[in-house]
Amino acid sequence: MTEVPIYVAEPPAGSVRHTINPPTLHHELIAVSVSTTVLAFIAVVLRIFTRVCVTRNGVYMNDYMIILAMIFSFVLLGCNFPHMQSGLGYHMWEVKVVDFSFDFQVWTLVGTIIYATSLAFTKLSILLFYLHLSPNKWFRICVWALVFVVVAYVTVYDLISIFGCKPIAATWDLTLAPQATCMDNLTKYMALSVLNIIIDVLTLVLPIPVIVGLQMATRQKISVIAVFATGIFVCAVAIQRTTLLKPLMVSTDYTWHAVEQFQWCFAEVNAAIVCACAPALKPFCTRYLPGLLGSKFHSYNRGDASYGKQGSGGAHISAGSHARQWSSKNKDFYEMRIRDEDEGSEEERESKKGEVGVCDDEARLWDGSAAVRKESSGDGVQVPGVRRMSAAAAPKKSMEAYFHSSVTGGRGGAQVERSAANGIQVTSETRVMYARC
Repeated sequence: MTEVPIYVAEPPAGSVRHTINPPTLHHELIAVSVSTTVLAFIAVVLRIFTRVCVTRNGVYMNDYMIILAMIFSFVLLGCNFPHMQSGLGYHMWEVKVVDFSFDFQVWTLVGTIIYATSLAFTKLSILLFYLHLSPNKWFRICVWALVFVVVAYVTVYDLISIFGCKPIAATWDLTLAPQATCMDNLTKYMALSVLNIIIDVLTLVLPIPVIVGLQMATRQKISVIAVFATGIFVCAVAIQRTTLLKPLMVSTDYTWHAVEQFQWCFAEVNAAIVCACAPALKPFCTRYLPGLLGSKFHSYNRGDASYGKQGSGGAHISAGSHARQWSSKNKDFYEMRIRDEDEGSEEERESKKGEVGVCDDEARLWDGSAAVRKESSGDGVQVPGVRRMSAAAAPKKSMEAYFHSSVTGGRGGAQVERSAANGIQVTSETRVMYARC
Protein backbone atom coordinates (compact mmCIF):
# COMPACT_ATOMS: atom_id res chain seq x y z
CA MET A 1 0.00 0.00 0.00
CA THR A 2 1.40 3.38 -1.02
CA GLU A 3 1.96 5.77 1.87
CA VAL A 4 0.25 9.13 1.44
CA PRO A 5 2.80 11.98 1.76
CA ILE A 6 2.25 14.54 4.47
CA TYR A 7 2.89 18.16 3.54
CA VAL A 8 3.97 20.99 5.79
CA ALA A 9 0.90 23.15 5.12
CA GLU A 10 -2.41 23.15 3.32
CA PRO A 11 -2.86 25.34 0.24
CA PRO A 12 -4.47 28.72 1.01
CA ALA A 13 -7.74 29.72 -0.57
CA GLY A 14 -7.37 30.11 -4.31
CA SER A 15 -4.25 27.90 -4.56
CA VAL A 16 -3.84 24.23 -5.40
CA ARG A 17 -1.14 21.71 -4.66
CA HIS A 18 0.88 20.52 -7.67
CA THR A 19 2.12 16.98 -7.21
CA ILE A 20 3.91 17.03 -10.58
CA ASN A 21 6.23 19.85 -11.66
CA PRO A 22 5.23 22.36 -8.98
CA PRO A 23 6.22 26.00 -9.55
CA THR A 24 9.60 26.97 -8.13
CA LEU A 25 12.01 29.89 -7.87
CA HIS A 26 15.00 27.68 -8.61
CA HIS A 27 15.95 29.40 -11.86
CA GLU A 28 16.02 32.81 -10.22
CA LEU A 29 18.09 31.55 -7.30
CA ILE A 30 20.56 29.69 -9.53
CA ALA A 31 20.98 32.72 -11.80
CA VAL A 32 21.93 35.00 -8.91
CA SER A 33 24.10 32.50 -7.05
CA VAL A 34 26.09 31.32 -10.08
CA SER A 35 26.58 34.74 -11.68
CA THR A 36 27.77 36.44 -8.49
CA THR A 37 30.05 33.52 -7.60
CA VAL A 38 31.64 33.52 -11.06
CA LEU A 39 32.18 37.28 -10.86
CA ALA A 40 33.88 36.92 -7.47
CA PHE A 41 36.03 34.05 -8.77
CA ILE A 42 37.22 36.16 -11.72
CA ALA A 43 38.18 38.96 -9.31
CA VAL A 44 40.17 36.55 -7.13
CA VAL A 45 41.96 35.02 -10.14
CA LEU A 46 42.92 38.47 -11.44
CA ARG A 47 44.13 39.43 -7.98
CA ILE A 48 46.43 36.41 -7.69
CA PHE A 49 47.61 36.92 -11.28
CA THR A 50 48.48 40.52 -10.44
CA ARG A 51 50.41 39.49 -7.36
CA VAL A 52 52.38 36.75 -9.11
CA CYS A 53 52.83 38.03 -12.67
CA VAL A 54 52.41 41.81 -12.63
CA THR A 55 53.89 43.16 -9.38
CA ARG A 56 55.73 39.91 -8.63
CA ASN A 57 55.54 40.62 -4.91
CA GLY A 58 54.25 37.17 -4.08
CA VAL A 59 51.11 36.09 -2.25
CA TYR A 60 50.58 37.45 1.24
CA MET A 61 48.31 36.66 4.16
CA ASN A 62 45.50 38.93 2.97
CA ASP A 63 45.53 37.03 -0.34
CA TYR A 64 45.22 33.70 1.46
CA MET A 65 42.27 35.10 3.40
CA ILE A 66 40.43 36.04 0.22
CA ILE A 67 41.20 32.62 -1.28
CA LEU A 68 39.58 31.00 1.77
CA ALA A 69 36.59 33.32 1.42
CA MET A 70 36.26 32.25 -2.23
CA ILE A 71 36.44 28.57 -1.26
CA PHE A 72 33.61 29.04 1.24
CA SER A 73 31.65 30.90 -1.43
CA PHE A 74 31.96 27.87 -3.70
CA VAL A 75 30.87 25.62 -0.84
CA LEU A 76 27.86 27.87 -0.27
CA LEU A 77 26.99 27.55 -3.95
CA GLY A 78 27.30 23.77 -3.74
CA CYS A 79 25.02 23.61 -0.71
CA ASN A 80 22.42 25.56 -2.62
CA PHE A 81 21.38 22.58 -4.78
CA PRO A 82 20.56 20.00 -2.05
CA HIS A 83 18.88 22.85 -0.18
CA MET A 84 16.56 23.37 -3.16
CA GLN A 85 15.87 19.65 -3.37
CA SER A 86 14.77 19.64 0.26
CA GLY A 87 12.22 22.41 -0.26
CA LEU A 88 13.88 25.80 -0.83
CA GLY A 89 12.09 27.62 -3.63
CA TYR A 90 8.83 25.63 -3.32
CA HIS A 91 5.59 26.72 -1.70
CA MET A 92 5.18 25.36 1.82
CA TRP A 93 2.10 23.36 0.85
CA GLU A 94 4.19 21.51 -1.73
CA VAL A 95 7.03 20.56 0.63
CA LYS A 96 6.86 17.25 2.46
CA VAL A 97 7.20 17.19 6.23
CA VAL A 98 9.93 14.56 6.10
CA ASP A 99 12.07 16.85 3.93
CA PHE A 100 11.35 20.07 5.78
CA SER A 101 11.77 18.77 9.33
CA PHE A 102 15.33 17.51 8.86
CA ASP A 103 17.04 17.99 5.46
CA PHE A 104 15.83 21.54 4.95
CA GLN A 105 16.88 22.53 8.49
CA VAL A 106 20.32 20.93 8.08
CA TRP A 107 21.09 22.75 4.85
CA THR A 108 19.76 26.02 6.26
CA LEU A 109 22.13 25.69 9.21
CA VAL A 110 25.08 24.73 7.01
CA GLY A 111 24.40 27.61 4.62
CA THR A 112 24.14 30.09 7.49
CA ILE A 113 27.49 29.04 8.95
CA ILE A 114 29.27 29.06 5.58
CA TYR A 115 27.80 32.47 4.76
CA ALA A 116 29.11 34.01 7.99
CA THR A 117 32.52 32.32 7.66
CA SER A 118 33.05 33.51 4.08
CA LEU A 119 32.20 37.09 5.05
CA ALA A 120 34.58 36.88 8.00
CA PHE A 121 37.52 35.80 5.82
CA THR A 122 36.74 38.61 3.40
CA LYS A 123 36.73 41.18 6.20
CA LEU A 124 40.02 39.79 7.50
CA SER A 125 41.53 40.10 4.03
CA ILE A 126 40.49 43.75 3.81
CA LEU A 127 41.78 44.54 7.30
CA LEU A 128 45.13 42.82 6.70
CA PHE A 129 45.43 44.85 3.49
CA TYR A 130 44.86 47.99 5.55
CA LEU A 131 48.06 47.23 7.47
CA HIS A 132 49.97 48.05 4.27
CA LEU A 133 48.41 51.49 3.90
CA SER A 134 50.03 53.39 6.74
CA PRO A 135 52.63 52.93 9.49
CA ASN A 136 50.66 55.17 11.87
CA LYS A 137 50.38 53.50 15.24
CA TRP A 138 46.78 54.57 15.90
CA PHE A 139 45.68 53.26 12.54
CA ARG A 140 47.30 49.86 13.02
CA ILE A 141 45.84 49.54 16.52
CA CYS A 142 42.38 50.20 15.09
CA VAL A 143 42.94 47.63 12.37
CA TRP A 144 44.02 44.92 14.80
CA ALA A 145 41.11 45.78 17.08
CA LEU A 146 38.70 45.25 14.18
CA VAL A 147 40.44 41.97 13.34
CA PHE A 148 39.73 40.79 16.88
CA VAL A 149 36.10 41.95 16.60
CA VAL A 150 35.60 40.07 13.33
CA VAL A 151 37.07 36.84 14.71
CA ALA A 152 34.95 37.12 17.86
CA TYR A 153 31.84 37.91 15.83
CA VAL A 154 32.07 34.94 13.47
CA THR A 155 32.85 32.63 16.41
CA VAL A 156 29.79 33.80 18.34
CA TYR A 157 27.66 33.69 15.17
CA ASP A 158 28.54 30.07 14.43
CA LEU A 159 28.22 28.94 18.05
CA ILE A 160 24.81 30.55 18.48
CA SER A 161 23.62 29.07 15.19
CA ILE A 162 24.67 25.55 16.24
CA PHE A 163 23.93 25.61 19.96
CA GLY A 164 20.80 27.76 19.88
CA CYS A 165 18.58 24.96 21.18
CA LYS A 166 18.57 22.56 24.10
CA PRO A 167 18.90 19.74 23.23
CA ILE A 168 21.34 20.83 20.50
CA ALA A 169 19.91 18.42 17.91
CA ALA A 170 16.65 20.35 17.93
CA THR A 171 18.45 23.05 15.94
CA TRP A 172 18.38 20.85 12.82
CA ASP A 173 15.65 18.33 13.73
CA LEU A 174 12.18 19.80 14.09
CA THR A 175 10.80 16.52 15.44
CA LEU A 176 12.55 17.41 18.70
CA ALA A 177 11.19 20.96 18.79
CA PRO A 178 8.16 20.30 21.06
CA GLN A 179 10.42 19.21 23.90
CA ALA A 180 13.24 21.70 23.18
CA THR A 181 14.04 25.16 24.46
CA CYS A 182 15.41 27.42 21.71
CA MET A 183 16.46 31.01 21.30
CA ASP A 184 14.09 33.21 19.33
CA ASN A 185 15.37 33.08 15.76
CA LEU A 186 14.23 36.60 14.89
CA THR A 187 15.95 38.16 17.90
CA LYS A 188 19.08 36.09 17.38
CA TYR A 189 19.65 36.76 13.71
CA MET A 190 18.46 40.37 13.85
CA ALA A 191 21.06 41.19 16.51
CA LEU A 192 23.79 39.38 14.59
CA SER A 193 22.83 41.12 11.34
CA VAL A 194 22.86 44.59 12.90
CA LEU A 195 26.28 43.89 14.41
CA ASN A 196 27.48 42.73 10.99
CA ILE A 197 26.36 46.03 9.45
CA ILE A 198 28.19 48.00 12.13
CA ILE A 199 31.40 46.05 11.43
CA ASP A 200 30.99 46.66 7.69
CA VAL A 201 30.59 50.41 8.20
CA LEU A 202 33.63 50.58 10.51
CA THR A 203 35.69 48.62 7.99
CA LEU A 204 34.59 50.98 5.23
CA VAL A 205 35.36 54.26 6.99
CA LEU A 206 38.56 53.20 8.77
CA PRO A 207 41.01 54.06 5.94
CA ILE A 208 39.35 57.38 5.06
CA PRO A 209 41.65 59.50 7.32
CA VAL A 210 44.66 57.86 5.64
CA ILE A 211 43.70 58.53 2.04
CA VAL A 212 41.79 61.79 2.45
CA GLY A 213 44.98 63.86 2.37
CA LEU A 214 46.45 62.25 -0.74
CA GLN A 215 46.93 64.40 -3.83
CA MET A 216 45.24 62.57 -6.71
CA ALA A 217 44.31 63.27 -10.27
CA THR A 218 40.66 63.20 -11.23
CA ARG A 219 40.79 59.77 -12.86
CA GLN A 220 42.48 58.22 -9.85
CA LYS A 221 39.94 59.81 -7.53
CA ILE A 222 37.25 58.16 -9.61
CA SER A 223 38.98 54.78 -9.23
CA VAL A 224 39.23 55.18 -5.44
CA ILE A 225 35.59 56.26 -5.28
CA ALA A 226 34.66 53.19 -7.31
CA VAL A 227 36.42 50.96 -4.75
CA PHE A 228 34.54 52.64 -1.90
CA ALA A 229 31.29 52.45 -3.85
CA THR A 230 31.74 48.67 -3.92
CA GLY A 231 32.03 48.69 -0.13
CA ILE A 232 28.96 50.90 0.16
CA PHE A 233 27.08 48.44 -2.03
CA VAL A 234 28.04 45.59 0.33
CA CYS A 235 26.72 47.60 3.29
CA ALA A 236 23.51 48.35 1.39
CA VAL A 237 23.04 44.66 0.60
CA ALA A 238 23.53 43.75 4.27
CA ILE A 239 20.93 46.34 5.27
CA GLN A 240 18.48 45.07 2.67
CA ARG A 241 18.96 41.49 3.81
CA THR A 242 18.37 42.52 7.42
CA THR A 243 15.11 44.28 6.57
CA LEU A 244 13.82 41.02 5.09
CA LEU A 245 14.40 39.02 8.27
CA LYS A 246 11.30 40.02 10.22
CA PRO A 247 8.70 39.40 7.47
CA LEU A 248 10.49 36.15 6.59
CA MET A 249 10.38 34.76 10.12
CA VAL A 250 6.62 35.25 10.37
CA SER A 251 5.86 34.17 6.80
CA THR A 252 3.40 31.33 6.25
CA ASP A 253 5.24 30.45 3.04
CA TYR A 254 8.79 30.38 4.41
CA THR A 255 10.38 28.08 1.82
CA TRP A 256 9.18 30.33 -1.01
CA HIS A 257 10.01 33.70 0.52
CA ALA A 258 13.42 32.51 1.80
CA VAL A 259 14.71 32.52 -1.78
CA GLU A 260 15.01 36.30 -1.79
CA GLN A 261 16.94 36.15 1.47
CA PHE A 262 19.41 33.66 0.01
CA GLN A 263 19.77 35.71 -3.16
CA TRP A 264 20.87 38.68 -1.07
CA CYS A 265 23.21 36.39 0.89
CA PHE A 266 24.98 35.35 -2.33
CA ALA A 267 25.12 38.97 -3.47
CA GLU A 268 26.63 40.09 -0.15
CA VAL A 269 29.23 37.32 0.05
CA ASN A 270 30.48 37.69 -3.51
CA ALA A 271 30.26 41.49 -3.69
CA ALA A 272 32.39 41.61 -0.55
CA ILE A 273 35.00 39.43 -2.27
CA VAL A 274 35.03 41.74 -5.31
CA CYS A 275 35.36 44.73 -2.98
CA ALA A 276 38.35 43.13 -1.24
CA CYS A 277 40.03 42.41 -4.59
CA ALA A 278 39.45 45.83 -6.16
CA PRO A 279 42.43 47.70 -4.60
CA ALA A 280 44.83 44.89 -5.56
CA LEU A 281 43.75 45.10 -9.20
CA LYS A 282 45.14 48.60 -9.75
CA PRO A 283 48.50 47.33 -11.13
CA PHE A 284 46.61 45.01 -13.47
CA CYS A 285 44.46 47.85 -14.77
CA THR A 286 47.48 50.12 -15.10
CA ARG A 287 49.29 47.61 -17.28
CA TYR A 288 46.45 46.21 -19.36
CA LEU A 289 43.84 48.99 -19.09
CA PRO A 290 45.93 52.18 -18.76
CA GLY A 291 43.16 54.48 -19.91
CA LEU A 292 40.97 53.34 -17.00
CA LEU A 293 43.21 54.87 -14.35
CA GLY A 294 45.22 57.41 -16.34
CA SER A 295 48.28 57.04 -14.09
CA LYS A 296 51.39 55.02 -13.71
CA PHE A 297 51.81 52.43 -10.99
CA HIS A 298 54.65 52.84 -8.56
CA SER A 299 55.73 50.03 -6.27
CA TYR A 300 57.85 50.96 -3.33
CA ASN A 301 59.84 47.77 -3.52
CA ARG A 302 61.11 48.77 -6.98
CA GLY A 303 63.48 51.33 -5.55
CA ASP A 304 61.21 54.30 -6.23
CA ALA A 305 60.52 55.21 -2.63
CA SER A 306 62.61 58.38 -2.48
CA TYR A 307 60.67 61.59 -2.67
CA GLY A 308 62.10 64.89 -1.60
CA LYS A 309 62.13 68.59 -2.14
CA GLN A 310 64.63 71.15 -3.39
CA GLY A 311 66.28 73.20 -0.69
CA SER A 312 67.26 76.81 -0.98
CA GLY A 313 70.86 75.91 -1.74
CA GLY A 314 70.03 73.48 -4.51
CA ALA A 315 70.53 70.39 -2.33
CA HIS A 316 68.14 67.46 -2.54
CA ILE A 317 66.42 67.05 0.82
CA SER A 318 65.01 63.60 1.56
CA ALA A 319 61.68 63.37 3.42
CA GLY A 320 59.73 60.56 5.08
CA SER A 321 62.67 58.31 5.99
CA HIS A 322 60.58 56.49 8.59
CA ALA A 323 57.82 55.79 6.08
CA ARG A 324 60.34 54.55 3.50
CA GLN A 325 61.92 52.18 6.02
CA TRP A 326 58.46 50.87 6.83
CA SER A 327 57.47 50.53 3.19
CA SER A 328 60.65 48.58 2.43
CA LYS A 329 59.44 45.96 4.88
CA ASN A 330 55.95 45.98 3.36
CA LYS A 331 56.36 45.03 -0.28
CA ASP A 332 52.65 45.11 -0.76
CA PHE A 333 52.50 48.87 -0.23
CA TYR A 334 51.59 50.76 -3.38
CA GLU A 335 51.76 54.48 -3.99
CA MET A 336 48.38 56.15 -4.40
CA ARG A 337 49.72 59.54 -5.50
CA ILE A 338 49.98 60.88 -9.03
CA ARG A 339 53.33 62.37 -9.97
CA ASP A 340 53.44 65.44 -12.19
CA GLU A 341 55.73 63.78 -14.70
CA ASP A 342 53.05 61.20 -15.41
CA GLU A 343 50.47 63.77 -16.46
CA GLY A 344 49.88 65.10 -19.95
CA SER A 345 50.14 63.55 -23.36
CA GLU A 346 53.18 61.84 -24.80
CA GLU A 347 53.95 64.91 -26.99
CA GLU A 348 53.90 67.18 -23.92
CA ARG A 349 56.26 64.89 -22.05
CA GLU A 350 58.63 64.80 -25.01
CA SER A 351 58.61 68.61 -25.24
CA LYS A 352 59.42 68.84 -21.54
CA LYS A 353 62.34 66.50 -22.05
CA GLY A 354 63.61 68.75 -24.84
CA GLU A 355 63.46 71.79 -22.61
CA VAL A 356 65.77 70.32 -19.99
CA GLY A 357 68.14 68.86 -22.56
CA VAL A 358 67.91 65.13 -22.00
CA CYS A 359 69.45 64.26 -25.36
CA ASP A 360 72.88 63.52 -23.92
CA ASP A 361 73.64 60.53 -21.72
CA GLU A 362 74.73 62.51 -18.70
CA ALA A 363 71.53 64.55 -18.66
CA ARG A 364 69.47 61.38 -18.92
CA LEU A 365 71.29 59.98 -15.91
CA TRP A 366 70.70 63.23 -14.02
CA ASP A 367 67.04 63.21 -15.07
CA GLY A 368 66.62 59.72 -13.57
CA SER A 369 64.64 58.01 -16.33
CA ALA A 370 63.62 54.45 -15.46
CA ALA A 371 64.60 53.03 -18.84
CA VAL A 372 67.84 51.10 -19.29
CA ARG A 373 70.50 53.35 -20.85
CA LYS A 374 73.51 52.20 -22.82
CA GLU A 375 76.65 54.10 -21.83
CA SER A 376 79.39 54.83 -24.35
CA SER A 377 82.17 53.46 -22.14
CA GLY A 378 83.25 51.02 -24.81
CA ASP A 379 82.61 47.76 -22.95
CA GLY A 380 78.95 47.29 -23.93
CA VAL A 381 77.61 47.86 -20.42
CA GLN A 382 73.98 48.77 -19.83
CA VAL A 383 73.33 50.94 -16.79
CA PRO A 384 69.75 51.18 -15.50
CA GLY A 385 68.70 54.78 -14.98
CA VAL A 386 68.70 55.84 -11.37
CA ARG A 387 65.64 57.61 -9.91
CA ARG A 388 66.80 60.94 -8.60
CA MET A 389 65.50 64.46 -8.45
CA SER A 390 63.84 65.04 -11.80
CA ALA A 391 65.35 67.62 -14.11
CA ALA A 392 62.04 69.43 -14.25
CA ALA A 393 62.15 69.84 -10.46
CA ALA A 394 65.68 71.34 -10.49
CA PRO A 395 66.16 75.10 -10.99
CA LYS A 396 66.51 75.74 -14.71
CA LYS A 397 69.12 78.42 -14.17
CA SER A 398 71.46 76.09 -12.28
CA MET A 399 71.03 73.38 -14.91
CA GLU A 400 72.06 75.78 -17.66
CA ALA A 401 75.09 76.81 -15.65
CA TYR A 402 76.68 73.40 -15.95
CA PHE A 403 79.35 73.43 -18.65
CA HIS A 404 81.49 70.46 -17.67
CA SER A 405 80.47 66.94 -16.71
CA SER A 406 81.96 63.49 -16.79
CA VAL A 407 80.40 60.08 -16.24
CA THR A 408 82.45 57.07 -15.27
CA GLY A 409 80.91 53.60 -14.92
CA GLY A 410 82.24 50.65 -13.02
CA ARG A 411 81.19 47.67 -11.02
CA GLY A 412 81.07 49.68 -7.84
CA GLY A 413 78.71 52.31 -9.17
CA ALA A 414 78.40 55.39 -11.34
CA GLN A 415 79.91 58.76 -10.54
CA VAL A 416 78.48 62.03 -11.76
CA GLU A 417 80.68 65.12 -11.47
CA ARG A 418 79.52 68.59 -12.46
CA SER A 419 81.19 71.99 -12.30
CA ALA A 420 79.48 75.36 -12.38
CA ALA A 421 80.73 78.62 -13.80
CA ASN A 422 80.97 80.19 -10.37
CA GLY A 423 83.49 77.61 -9.21
CA ILE A 424 81.14 75.45 -7.18
CA GLN A 425 81.70 71.76 -7.84
CA VAL A 426 78.93 69.24 -7.16
CA THR A 427 79.89 65.58 -6.98
CA SER A 428 77.42 62.80 -6.31
CA GLU A 429 78.01 59.08 -6.28
CA THR A 430 75.19 56.60 -6.75
CA ARG A 431 75.41 52.80 -6.61
CA VAL A 432 73.67 51.19 -9.55
CA MET A 433 73.11 47.64 -10.75
CA TYR A 434 73.88 46.73 -14.35
CA ALA A 435 74.28 43.68 -16.56
CA ARG A 436 76.33 43.02 -19.69
CA CYS A 437 74.60 42.56 -23.02
